[in-house]
Amino acid sequence: MIFKDERGEIVEVAEGDFKAIQMIFSKKGAVRSNHYHKVGGHSLYVVYGRMRYLEQPAGGGDLTEQIVEKGESVFTGPMMAHATEFLEDTLLVCASTVNRADGAYESDLVKVKLL
Repeated sequence: MIFKDERGEIVEVAEGDFKAIQMIFSKKGAVRSNHYHKVGGHSLYVVYGRMRYLEQPAGGGDLTEQIVEKGESVFTGPMMAHATEFLEDTLLVCASTVNRADGAYESDLVKVKLL
């Protein structure tokens, strides 16, 4: 959602109970993620750029794919394997439901290979 008036804009990036927020820059052609979270999740908001986003239930099932453009976001919940391929230089804001401190984020990850 965008709130706009004569002073400028406020862009709602994510709404929810988040423990960590990161800015992630990825170069064109880079592949990230290829994992799922056991209990956590995150919202990815594209500040600029464009990415291909793949998602599949962790136990198997239909693989879905979408292109996420500037100003769009995608939410990944727990037990959803996902991968991102960056179609151009891209800046994301990542709002995670799991804290990244003291290895908490890494202990919630299970690596997979979607891309």
